[in-house]
Amino acid sequence: MKAMRVAVLDLVRRGRERDLAGVEVLVERAVERRFENDGRRVVGAVAERRGMRAAVRAYADERHWGRAEAEIGGLDELDAVLDAAVAAVAEAPREAPPPRLDGPDRGLSIRDPRQDRLDDATRRDVLAENLADLYDAEPAVREARFAYREVERERAVATSRGFDGVERDTRYRVEGSARGEGSPHVVRVEVESRLFSDVAARPLGGRLALGVAALRKPASPPAGEPAVVLSQPVAAALLRALAPAFDAEAIEDGRSFLARFSGPDAPPVGSALVHVHDDATIPGGLETRGFDGRGVPPVVLPLLKEGRLGAVYLSPRAARARDVRPSGHHHDDGRLWPGNLVVRPGNRSRNMIFPLLDGIVVLDELDAPPAVDLARGTVSLLGRAFAAGPQGITGFIGLRRLRATAPELLGAVTHVLNDHERHGSVDTPTWVLQGLRLSDPNEEDA
Repeated sequence: MKAMRVAVLDLVRRGRERDLAGVEVLVERAVERRFENDGRRVVGAVAERRGMRAAVRAYADERHWGRAEAEIGGLDELDAVLDAAVAAVAEAPREAPPPRLDGPDRGLSIRDPRQDRLDDATRRDVLAENLADLYDAEPAVREARFAYREVERERAVATSRGFDGVERDTRYRVEGSARGEGSPHVVRVEVESRLFSDVAARPLGGRLALGVAALRKPASPPAGEPAVVLSQPVAAALLRALAPAFDAEAIEDGRSFLARFSGPDAPPVGSALVHVHDDATIPGGLETRGFDGRGVPPVVLPLLKEGRLGAVYLSPRAARARDVRPSGHHHDDGRLWPGNLVVRPGNRSRNMIFPLLDGIVVLDELDAPPAVDLARGTVSLLGRAFAAGPQGITGFIGLRRLRATAPELLGAVTHVLNDHERHGSVDTPTWVLQGLRLSDPNEEDA
């Protein structure tokens, strides 16, 4: 890490010696490990060390700048990337290196302190134990698959405005899938965390077995207009898909449906029960970081406040146009980099709310990623639907699709429960919706 920090600072210095008005440098490298099962046997490769990536922005003045990035074999190749950025300088939208901002540099818990003591046998055991749990609990399982992925990354950023930062982080992911005998449906589970203990301790094999067994209990859809319940994994996937709509430049350019919900007299985006904020500083959060790809420490953003549009993601360029600080949510190439999304929970449980509902359909697992048109604001969710009663889920209905606009869906929220769960980079409870209809995709196709 020390060598990377020295190298990026030296490159900024050399850029200024070439009379550049500004320079930004990012260098990152990672070590990755992967394991998966072959039947009931776990196989995998030794550590795969990827080459370093470098990205450089060179500013001739406020209207002329260029960017270059490359995979490099060593820090001694940084000068070539700077040369390529200088060669790419051309007139471009008004931009400058982001201002120097102080941010947290400790306590973020984004590198597992156990990382240096892990060995491959311990990693393989995670999959082997889940496989054993799955087959012990559900012998009728077919096509079981588990995969383990681990990435340890180092980043160093320096800018001519005086910012320099280094960061090391770890990320562990275990995912599993299985299909029961005679069933066309594949059940999936996954967990991703900064800490190895999180993925090692989750009983994913047992959860897969329960999911496979649940599909063997058929049920009919409730009559009338039942409440639609979005489980935590479904709500999390929806929010991740909607996050890019909160980018300031997308709103201004009309690439986000939120353009018509921006301003002091704008209507609400959804129910007053919906509160969502972005916090990239949560200890242990999957998208926690000390600074983004432009060297900007992130701030907490209240994206939705009582169903109304709150703060938005601000790139350095968008922030400069407003004469405010950037939000710290962008990659070095300008792409949006959302932080951890957190939904404020309610104060009542499923056991308290379900007896109050007249018919319940739980959308418990998506069969495909959410289909979202950010410009129009349309949403399509295709997933496994279960009938439920006062005591919980009673049986499997089949695949069902929920089609709505994002404002219609968010506006239909009548209860936000207190059962918070973390799914990837989203912390969310269960949502209860009224007034929306689930359709049968087989009837749609017909």
